[in-house]
Amino acid sequence: MTAEQIAKLIDAIEDLHDLCLISVALFCATRTSETLGLTWKSYAGDKLIPLNTAFEGELFQGRLKTRESRNAIPIPEDVIPIIEAWRQVAKDTSPDALMFPTFGRGTRTGEVVPRVGKNFLKWRIHPIADKLGIPKKLVTFQVMRRTLGTDMQGHGTMKDAQQILRHASIRTTADIYMQEIPASVRSAINSRTRAIFSERKTDSTQLENAIFYQRRPNSFKPRNTTVPSLVCGELQVLERNGSSGRTRTYNPPVNSRMLCH
Repeated sequence: MTAEQIAKLIDAIEDLHDLCLISVALFCATRTSETLGLTWKSYAGDKLIPLNTAFEGELFQGRLKTRESRNAIPIPEDVIPIIEAWRQVAKDTSPDALMFPTFGRGTRTGEVVPRVGKNFLKWRIHPIADKLGIPKKLVTFQVMRRTLGTDMQGHGTMKDAQQILRHASIRTTADIYMQEIPASVRSAINSRTRAIFSERKTDSTQLENAIFYQRRPNSFKPRNTTVPSLVCGELQVLERNGSSGRTRTYNPPVNSRMLCH
């Protein structure tokens, strides 16, 4: 995805939950299973620490692709206000609560479960991409992660890119919570994020003509709904609808292929 395409996409997403989820995927280089398995315990203000993964609506606690996957992920400064805005209105922000939940179906009707990535993109993001003329094949979690890795070469060193993608040396769990993210890595990921945010149109951040998406029966409704508007680095909050999604019950065997999406 180009910087222009990314800027248009995030400008057009008017649901706060959806904007937060996509921002994490676009700017934090989390794998699909890591993004959907994030709990509020993983959010540490200026970094994310993956603790679980989710696949096909199932949460796998403590399971990650590699030990390196537990390394802290720097959150770009421009993305932190979006996460904070979602945390303010999310229904459950207790440590073990999912950051991006939905309700189950079938035998799990009414239960809070992780989202299914392909369903989330199909029903929530691809319709927006279609209107913008962005090919759906570019709007996948894998492409978002690879795009960040490619873009980072123009904003930092290869070593910075490897650390953001967590292809660096193994660290113990005890080290992770105290892990300092090098200044060069923070600078590189902030530089890349700002370059994309600079492509955004000022008037589109105001969301004057909000489009309210139809809710589905299994949508997860937050206690209040807002969408952030970033103007000159300050967070503004506008009243909005919440998020929705679809999932299904599936019990797959866990292997590395599932955890690397």
